[in-house]
Amino acid sequence: MFTSCGRSSSILLGIVAASLFGGVIELLQGALTTTRQAEFADFFADIVGAFTAGSIYYVARHPLKKHVASLLFAILLLPAVAFASESGDVSFSGEIGAGLRRLGNESAALAKTPFQIENGNYLITLGVVGAVGLTYIFDRDIRARVQANRGATLDKAADAGNLAGDPFIHLGLSALVYGGGMAAGSQRWKETGEMMGEALILADASTFLIKEATGRGRPNATTAKGDFRPFGFRRDYDSFPSMHAASSFALASVLAATSESIAMKTLYYSAATFVGFARLHTNKHWASDVVLGAALGELCGRVVTGYHASGAKLALAPQAYENGAGLALVGRW
Repeated sequence: MFTSCGRSSSILLGIVAASLFGGVIELLQGALTTTRQAEFADFFADIVGAFTAGSIYYVARHPLKKHVASLLFAILLLPAVAFASESGDVSFSGEIGAGLRRLGNESAALAKTPFQIENGNYLITLGVVGAVGLTYIFDRDIRARVQANRGATLDKAADAGNLAGDPFIHLGLSALVYGGGMAAGSQRWKETGEMMGEALILADASTFLIKEATGRGRPNATTAKGDFRPFGFRRDYDSFPSMHAASSFALASVLAATSESIAMKTLYYSAATFVGFARLHTNKHWASDVVLGAALGELCGRVVTGYHASGAKLALAPQAYENGAGLALVGRW
């Protein structure tokens, strides 16, 4: 008999397995047949199909009210598939390979960036550690103050903030931007979608690892701010840091870097900050969880945008011609 957490893990594993199976089939068809080529849009459709089926099953077994994010994630991916389908000249293997290479390089940069001495990054890291430690000292006081000021209006606003900060919705949004950029032939929006997705993957993955390694109890599960159960993999003991905050600030960091408008930059970071407040208001996280999550998300966003900005001036890109397809040398200045 599955527990709720075990059932969720099984669903996720099934989604990943189905997506990988679809990708392998695409590659085999391209390699073993002359009439069928591996296409990125088809693999994208495999992923959407797997996630949609998983979301429907999950929602059917849980209260609909609690899993609106899963439905929105699938809804955002559907037009992304339609957009991607319009770009028949996009190489599936090329896109996946380039994305994995970028993620590998960005992961390495993420691991060493906080400790770099030559550009003073280690001082920023020390500042973040100090901020998290100071916040940790006042975690219980902050929680008490926030919970004492709860009301119907703030409750509704916080619910909206929790939904807006859901990592699944952010991933769906990045896929939508990426697919729309491909359909419109816009390298700028395609790359923006890539940066959004890569920053979110790094933020979510690193947050998940820290969560499970520390096993901190959520404030709605324990009254002790120091209740840590490392590698316990227990429900409600994955509080530190906040993935909603990390995902929101990663997204804000990327979008702010692609905008020259001070007003828009302010809007992006204000929205991410409100998500952090929503996590406190609904008693899902301690304040120090949110502070570290925000810092981690900002770091991931900056690593990704920095990597793209300092990338090669010249690159090979798939190109469609009247009588076939090929590669074009694309310059960036």
